[in-house]
Amino acid sequence: MKKSIKPLMTVIIFMILLLLITLIWYHIESGQSSDEIPINSFEDFLIYLLGYGDIQLPNIFSKTVFSIVSLLGLTLFSSIFTVNLFERWDKIKIEPKIFIWNKKSKTNVASVILTNGKKDMYNLNAKLILSYRSQVQTEEKYIPFISKKDIKSLEFNIAPGTVVYNFLRYNLKGDAVKPVLVFTAAYTDISKGHEYTVCKKYQYFDKNRSDIFFSPNSVFKAPYEQISHHILKEIEKKADPGLEKKVQNYILNNSFNIDLSSAIPINAEDIDISYGYSLNNFDLPPNKAFEAKVHMTERVSYNPSDFCIACVVGPLGSDWIKYYDLGCSLNFNYFIDSNITVTLEIKCALLDSDKENTIFFNLMPNDDFEKFTLKLNKYEREMFRTVSELCFTVFYKNTDAENHTGHFVISSCALEIEEEVKRVDFSLSEQS
Repeated sequence: MKKSIKPLMTVIIFMILLLLITLIWYHIESGQSSDEIPINSFEDFLIYLLGYGDIQLPNIFSKTVFSIVSLLGLTLFSSIFTVNLFERWDKIKIEPKIFIWNKKSKTNVASVILTNGKKDMYNLNAKLILSYRSQVQTEEKYIPFISKKDIKSLEFNIAPGTVVYNFLRYNLKGDAVKPVLVFTAAYTDISKGHEYTVCKKYQYFDKNRSDIFFSPNSVFKAPYEQISHHILKEIEKKADPGLEKKVQNYILNNSFNIDLSSAIPINAEDIDISYGYSLNNFDLPPNKAFEAKVHMTERVSYNPSDFCIACVVGPLGSDWIKYYDLGCSLNFNYFIDSNITVTLEIKCALLDSDKENTIFFNLMPNDDFEKFTLKLNKYEREMFRTVSELCFTVFYKNTDAENHTGHFVISSCALEIEEEVKRVDFSLSEQS
């Protein structure tokens, strides 16, 4: 029954529009009838628009216009109706929800479920694609053969660094820019010698509007090959809020937020800091974002080495060794207007030296928020024994020559586990 809904709706919509156009034309022409040219009936107009018969009109212009409208409408209807009527009903379909469940009581996995039609399919290449800001991440699966009327589950681990993990993490962080998750499946129909591709876009809002479904463990005890499409629909009716909370906590516990409300101005006469930020009707709280307005125009003159800073002192207690051992990266989002350049300074102190080491990165102006990522393991472990300051610095020499003002925004700053690594005991790490 469902297979006939699309072509049936196409016919109904076309007939309604055709009757509406005919009615409008009939009323226009009925006011222009005369004794020499009697009025045509409503049926005459309708039959003419369908391409049959002829009508006599005093105004040949309207006849030409409505003839063209009719021709375009019939052509469009024919193409849409043909596509819907002869759509391949035996193709592979993607279930509308991603199922997240618990495997072996420890590992959380996300399953994308494919249902095959009435033909054997070969060489299926599936991709789970995550797009977030300017970054794209993919995971691929390959299935050489899917028999007709079969159900396959493609399982993707939920662990730091994986696509589903990052998709959920970006949503849980509450960023104003939402990530995009797309699943594509390309496969071959040998009987016709054609290749086909199907795709599905997933969104994660909340349990009332989400394409992500947290399922009880018991549902997945049977092999997928023994689960019918009807049973899958029944599964979607029984969510597991306890599992959803566990997965959310697991992801959030792998993210260590740096409190941006502790950022202080240095050379405060040249910089103002406001805490919190609003973007696209989405409010970031003071601990998640700050906006700094730079106004190096108050004094008569500056030296090229002069600067102003938004500085976070002792971020996360200064000792980043345990985060280094967990495989963390420093991540944050930033926006900088075109008049200034911001220099990120990570000031570290080595135990065997009184000299402070500083890691520098130049953050360039941009048109929209961009993500900064720095993997800690690119540097020596002992450098992160004491991270005294995290500074966002604007040097006078890096401002616009004619306009020494500007602003920048920093948001969602955190040390985050990017890869699945062996966990270490924090207490042992702190004693080493």
